[in-house]
Amino acid sequence: MGERTITRQLAVVRHGQAQPAPPGGADIQRALTTTGEQEARAAGQRLASMWGTLDLVLHSPAVRTTQTWQTLATELPELPAEQVWPTRDVYEATVPDLLAALGDVPEECQRVLLVGHAPGIPALVGHLTGGYPQGWSTGQVGVIDLPAGLPWADLYEGCGTRIG
Repeated sequence: MGERTITRQLAVVRHGQAQPAPPGGADIQRALTTTGEQEARAAGQRLASMWGTLDLVLHSPAVRTTQTWQTLATELPELPAEQVWPTRDVYEATVPDLLAALGDVPEECQRVLLVGHAPGIPALVGHLTGGYPQGWSTGQVGVIDLPAGLPWADLYEGCGTRIG
């Protein structure tokens, strides 16, 4: 039997449904609704069935993305705190911002989860796969196969295939 080439995989999740910002309140402080918590739990179950474990998590520091990660994580094997990276680069991010954040991922990481916001998350999926999604609902998960050995810092337009 031939040796299987292990691809890198990137899972992207849009945060779960969030409460509206109170009058004069900051967007970054919006918390998940009960529905958002359910969406995050379902995303965690989906990732657990597809992957089982992951190597690194990048997420926006917004309350809703942090809560999405924390809820999603209850469905996965525990990840050490040093493998969870809240990063401002994922909040209000464009595709170049997200690619720059992914460029900091250590090369030994094969399965990376990015928890962020629309429109950045669906735009990144479109950029990496060439298939631009029509909308991206809260709590939605996408998994992208990337070429084996392609450095995280060298991700390019059309390099991936969406598998989930």
